[in-house]
Amino acid sequence: MRDPHLPGTIGRVHIDLRQPGARGALWRALAVFRVVSWMFVAVQVARSYHSYAHPVGAVIVLAAMAVWTVFVCAVQPGLPDFARGDRWRPNPRAALMAAADLTVAISAVLLTELIDTHARISTGAPTLPGSWASGAVLGAAVVGGARLGFAAAILLSATLVIERNAFAATTMSSVTLLILAGLVVGYLATTALKAEREVALIRGFEAARAERDRLARAIHDGALQALALIAREAPTMERAAIADLAGQQEVALRSHISALVLNADIQPSGDVDVRRLLSDLETVWPHRQVSLAMPAEPVILPQHDAAELTAAVRAALDNVDRHAGAAAKAWVLVEDEPAAVVVTVRDDGVGMSHERAGQARAAGRLGLATSVIGRVRTLGGNATVTSSPGAGVEVELRVPRR
Repeated sequence: MRDPHLPGTIGRVHIDLRQPGARGALWRALAVFRVVSWMFVAVQVARSYHSYAHPVGAVIVLAAMAVWTVFVCAVQPGLPDFARGDRWRPNPRAALMAAADLTVAISAVLLTELIDTHARISTGAPTLPGSWASGAVLGAAVVGGARLGFAAAILLSATLVIERNAFAATTMSSVTLLILAGLVVGYLATTALKAEREVALIRGFEAARAERDRLARAIHDGALQALALIAREAPTMERAAIADLAGQQEVALRSHISALVLNADIQPSGDVDVRRLLSDLETVWPHRQVSLAMPAEPVILPQHDAAELTAAVRAALDNVDRHAGAAAKAWVLVEDEPAAVVVTVRDDGVGMSHERAGQARAAGRLGLATSVIGRVRTLGGNATVTSSPGAGVEVELRVPRR
């Protein structure tokens, strides 16, 4: 497990900062640049073929450049590893690739002296690799930031001066462009990676908060509900029944804690039929009449979404059981819409005033706000509660398809 102090790890929520992201997009754009620039060099070699001192050598170098272009575009170098704070170091594989790339580019430039004529070189003819060689500077900047990009630009610039045996005006322009490209592209690549790291950290905090809320809902729906039941019914309950209920909730709490500690990064997968999870609602509350209406066709949602929606429906029925009155009836309607699954829980009980929800929250009773509305909002949906004194309560839960 990674150091918990390093960016990218928040408790047990692991964030992989090596995904391609913006820096990967830059590398792909650089691959396009390499291919296009090689094509320009191929046209240049074809046009100047008979002017070279060794034209066959020019073709051989061009073919070697093509092989290297295919190789370096196919091998995705690793992204930088962040150390503490904002300091970073290039991935060893990426640094090795950048060094090899720069070596090939420098070699191609120096081979110009062996292949081209002295007259063409002295009059400012382009080097054999031309703009293709600058791809090594851009690659170093992408994988190593502005510092590595600047270092590569200096080395390649020095090679251009050696190849020319002079510091001509055209050489000065090439050197300036190389240094600017190395600095600017390196800065942009590093900034993009830092931005992605910040986004990953924010997502990690959101994931941790969602996990905390999930655990809070589970505890509310289990242990707190059981404690409320014991507090309300203790005078009429037998000791054995109280002990059995307490034992069940102890097992449930231990299960939730184990899941949080050992399996917090495991997410349920697969699709399930919501109807199957809701089918036993009519029998779970034997002391209250609950009517369930569902479509004839399967109502499919991802397993996690379906489980959370079912838990929200059960929490809503718990509220009916506790607050609607002994004679109240409940209805559950499931609707399968193209963009969402809608479940409506309605009762004909005593209803509630608009102030009651706020009073319950102030008193620490968060069943409606957390177990019902909170669950649906975590799934990206929304919940609507409609009620007035004496007119029952209607809770509409809408979960979008993802």
